[in-house]
Amino acid sequence: MTGRILTILLFLFYTQTGLTQKTNVNVAVDRNQILIGEQLTLTIEAVVPNAGYWPAIDTIPHFEIMQSKIDSQQNGNNLQIKHTLTLTSWDSGRWSIPAIVISGHNKTKPIPITVSFSSPFDPNQDYHDVKDIMEVERPARETWFWYLIGLLLLFVLFVLLFPTKKKKKAEGFVPDEGIYRESLKRLDKLQQQPPAEAKLFYTEMIIIFRDYLYKRKGIQSHAQTTDDLSHQLKKLDLDDATYRPLVQTLLLSDLVKFARFEPIKSDNEKALDTIRQSIIAIEKGQ
Repeated sequence: MTGRILTILLFLFYTQTGLTQKTNVNVAVDRNQILIGEQLTLTIEAVVPNAGYWPAIDTIPHFEIMQSKIDSQQNGNNLQIKHTLTLTSWDSGRWSIPAIVISGHNKTKPIPITVSFSSPFDPNQDYHDVKDIMEVERPARETWFWYLIGLLLLFVLFVLLFPTKKKKKAEGFVPDEGIYRESLKRLDKLQQQPPAEAKLFYTEMIIIFRDYLYKRKGIQSHAQTTDDLSHQLKKLDLDDATYRPLVQTLLLSDLVKFARFEPIKSDNEKALDTIRQSIIAIEKGQ
């Protein structure tokens, strides 16, 4: 009886320890002051449990994300992740990169960034006095502009006498009405197949989703990154309950394909269901 009680207490202790495990997070920028249009680099490094939550960073107020890159490395039961974002801003002022929540536990501190029109005045620079006005010789009368006017008149006469043929308008995009049912059938077939390598499973699932977007919505995304695709998905006006799980599934696919992350069976089932529900939501939004 005493041994059973001791076993239960040890199980509760290790369970509580796993639930309260905090994520080590380091957030930094390479500069805190930029001119309008200049770029800065935001780096987020963290060590998270395999089941940890990684946020989808697609927008930052007052800043534009030029590039987003995620690198990860397996380390025992944890995953070392390095997320590098290249940012720029077109709004002058003093802004802050907001706090970021990692795995629902850690919340980073906001990072102040100053965006200005020009470099600040340096009082230690050499002073250049205003020089007196220098007299210059009056240039000789030029007649080149008359030749330019004559060439323009000749060009106008040529266009009037020999008008160019109008090009035919390019055919508009014609959506494929049958791709919706075809995509759902392909997802059902993928779900019923014997378990395959995770990389092949996620590659086929994302190809089905990208094929649907191209043939139904005209969104060409096969050669684009996940970050580029996330920006294009905003044009579909999806609600937050559909958009966020979809972006998280796309990021999970990148981790599996490029970082050799091994998801569990329930992760695969949830990811496939997310893609299926996203296609249904996009179709209903027609």
